[in-house]
Amino acid sequence: MSAHPYRFPKYERIKLKRQIQRVFKEGRMLKANMVEAKFYIEPYDSEQFPREYYIKVGFSVPKRFFKQAVKRNKIRRWLREAYRLHRLPLLEALKKHQKSLKVFFLYRNKAFPSYTIIAEDVKNLLAQLLEAVEQSA
Repeated sequence: MSAHPYRFPKYERIKLKRQIQRVFKEGRMLKANMVEAKFYIEPYDSEQFPREYYIKVGFSVPKRFFKQAVKRNKIRRWLREAYRLHRLPLLEALKKHQKSLKVFFLYRNKAFPSYTIIAEDVKNLLAQLLEAVEQSA
């Protein structure tokens, strides 16, 4: 583990269109109160990924729920922050089982939330993802 275990480095962000499409096409869905997670688990390939790319994450807040970009960005920042603070057990399980995870968090509610609601939903989803990783091992 590095000196800053709660960091969220750029290489953990899902950016490639084909990776996002694969998550939505072949992935499974988990739901919490206001947040959903689409995810795809595969074996970790150290030759394909020279760095420790055990996890790739994306976040989305649909424009149809919040027309103002300020509100969408605020919710997206809260999603990223909640993930960053609660991701360590999942990352350790992925390393232990030599699995790679691609996950996309989606906010799916018209009501503007508080940070505590989002944090609780993300924490619950990460626990469900941890169970899915353990079962796939």
